Amino acid sequence: MSKSIKEIISDNISRYRRECGFSQKELAEKIGAKNLTTVSRWERGVSSPDADTIIKLCKLFNISLNDLYNVETKNFDLSSNEKSHIKKYRNLDNHGKKTVDFILDNEYERCKNNNGIEEIAPELSSSAEPRLQSDQKEYIDMAARGGKIRIEKDKAIELAKNAKAAPNSANRKDLF
Repeated sequence: MSKSIKEIISDNISRYRRECGFSQKELAEKIGAKNLTTVSRWERGVSSPDADTIIKLCKLFNISLNDLYNVETKNFDLSSNEKSHIKKYRNLDNHGKKTVDFILDNEYERCKNNNGIEEIAPELSSSAEPRLQSDQKEYIDMAARGGKIRIEKDKAIELAKNAKAAPNSANRKDLF
């Protein structure tokens, strides 16, 4: 038997409250509920929030009404985690967006080429030590514009030589 809309709303209020890290008391304060027991009653399905409060909850939880009501649409649906990633992406500068795009494209190709077989990308391993890859090329981690990049050791040496040869070159900033 499927759940009633009241049960769905009560389950989702509880779920999204916990995902956001709010206590029942904090949620009550943030949305202007009368008291702590009001949130507890919603989560137990004893009562339901009014329409204005539902809108406040959706805004606070950063979800749509469809998410709160578990309504599936024929449109492209995103999980709350995916929505969070998109919001973070939109706040990145161009360098950050290019970095995310690069990683996403590489991971997509890795998964596509491995036919769904999961493996940890060596570039994302927690070890910062140089290591030999399957192609037997040695890689090193280097600092670059506030982040780190993995680069073939031979390429890094070549870039360093070029930077020494032309220390005032306008192209130096494009080496990394």
